[in-house]
Amino acid sequence: MEWETIISVLNQYGYGGLFLWLWLGMFIFPVPNEMIVLSIGWLSKGYLQIVPAFLAAYFGIIASTTTTFLMGRHAGVPLLSKLKNKKAIKKGKKMIDNHGTYGLFFCCFFAGLRHVIPFLCGTRKLSFLTFAIISYTSCFIWCAIFFSFGKFIVAEGIKNLQDENIYIVSIIVFVIAVIGFFLKNKLFASKRDNDASYMN
Repeated sequence: MEWETIISVLNQYGYGGLFLWLWLGMFIFPVPNEMIVLSIGWLSKGYLQIVPAFLAAYFGIIASTTTTFLMGRHAGVPLLSKLKNKKAIKKGKKMIDNHGTYGLFFCCFFAGLRHVIPFLCGTRKLSFLTFAIISYTSCFIWCAIFFSFGKFIVAEGIKNLQDENIYIVSIIVFVIAVIGFFLKNKLFASKRDNDASYMN
C-alpha cells in the first residue's frame, strides 16, 4: 500500500525522501503521483506534519515538471525525433497547438500529459519565466486538491465525515467546479479562435 511505502521512505530519509520520490519517481517508480499525494494528505491527519508534507509534495512535483521542461529545452530535438510517434507526444502536440499556454496549465490534471507537455514546451523554447508562472500555479492547485482530498475525505471516510469537515469538503468541491468551468471556457474559446484563424 502507498501509505506503508511513504512511512518507510519517511523513516529512512525524512521529508526530503518524499521530495526526491515525487521528483525522480517518474523515472524509476511507475506509481501515479495522484496516489502518492492522496496518501501524503491522508497521513498528514496524524502521522505527518501538514506543512512539511505538503511542501515536500508540491516541490517534488514542480521539480519533476521543471526537469522535463529543461530536458526538452536542452536535449529535446534529438529526443523528440525518436519519440514523435508516441501517442502521448501526439496528444501533447495537439493540445499545445489547439490551446497554447492554456494546455500547459491544464496538462497537470492529466497523468499522461503532465510531463509530456512541459517537455514539448521546452523544445519550443518557451521562456522559463512563462513556464514557471503557469506550471507552478497549476501544480499548486493540483497538489492542493489531491492533498486536501487525502486529508479530509480519504482519512475520515465519506460516511464518517465530521460536521466541520462537511463544510471544508463543500468548499473544495465548489472550487474544483469553478476551476473546471473556467478552464473549460478558456480551452473552448482558444480552440474557437484557432479554428477561426485557420478558416481565414
